[in-house]
Amino acid sequence: MTALARHARRGPEPDEAPLTVDKLLRLFAGRERLDAADAWRCPRCEKRVRAVKQLRLAAPPPPVLVLHLKRFEMVGYHSAKLETPVAVPSNVAVDISKYVGGGGDDEASSAAPPAKYHLCAVVNHYGTIEFGHYTAYARSRDDGKWRLFNDSNVQSVEDDEVSKASRAAYLLLLLREDVAPADWVRAARNHLRRQSFSDDVGPPPGLAAAQAVAAATNGPPPLPEGSV
Repeated sequence: MTALARHARRGPEPDEAPLTVDKLLRLFAGRERLDAADAWRCPRCEKRVRAVKQLRLAAPPPPVLVLHLKRFEMVGYHSAKLETPVAVPSNVAVDISKYVGGGGDDEASSAAPPAKYHLCAVVNHYGTIEFGHYTAYARSRDDGKWRLFNDSNVQSVEDDEVSKASRAAYLLLLLREDVAPADWVRAARNHLRRQSFSDDVGPPPGLAAAQAVAAATNGPPPLPEGSV
């Protein structure tokens, strides 16, 4: 996914949140005007013009989607690893419908399989292009839990460890929603509902101010009036 390389060259904005898979997909499918050196030859006027290029994912959505993050690029005669942190979606669905095919065919779109995916594995790379070490996170179909595979060692890990922004995430493997275990789909929907409810409700009145006072004074936060 060359979007990672473009983001690395641009550099992070101040207070910018970690890159997510959804943001990388938006960058991947974004419109890009070609440079003069890469001008496209128009078949009508036979002139070279700085056309606008846009990439799309092939349709229909496959049962298994593999996203390869471009962690290495050539800088002169040497390769460099892109250490940009990327947060992967361990407990929410990834919707790629906006990035599939050319659009415009409503009948074909309605007959196409769903374009939502659920993460089932992550391959991590540590080191450089010359040498390094691979580990992998994989989710069990039996109990829905994540495990870390590191050579001969296998251990259970929490969702938060898989989904935190990582400089090592290299390959992401996702299952289309209709072939993913039903428990994964339900868990993702429940997580989304809880997140939406939390965003709608917000913190109790006065709590945010109390926390701000505590942070400024390094003391315990005073309870808002009327709190139990």
